[in-house]
Amino acid sequence: MFGLIGHSTSFEAARRKALELGFDHIAEGDLDVWCSAPPQLVEHVEVTSLTGKTIQGAYIDSCFVPEMLSRFKTARRKVLNAMELAQKKRHQHHGFGWIYIDHF
Repeated sequence: MFGLIGHSTSFEAARRKALELGFDHIAEGDLDVWCSAPPQLVEHVEVTSLTGKTIQGAYIDSCFVPEMLSRFKTARRKVLNAMELAQKKRHQHHGFGWIYIDHF
């Protein structure tokens, strides 16, 4: 099993996703509310390799938004909390990678 940890690309995108998932109290909150929001297991996923081996995992949203980057301790805590949730849900992570995609 694996845990894929991610976050929304903006505060507004995160708010829309929270509303869609039924987390109105978080969606309507300001950045301080989002800083205290716990990570959420959003969905279970299954991946099949070219060789036919299938593994299962989960996508966990860290509830981190890029607007938090100025608050380094908050950003670090968000990632660590998401990793802890992955461990509790028995989704192992054997390393940590960061993929940054930006639109120019």
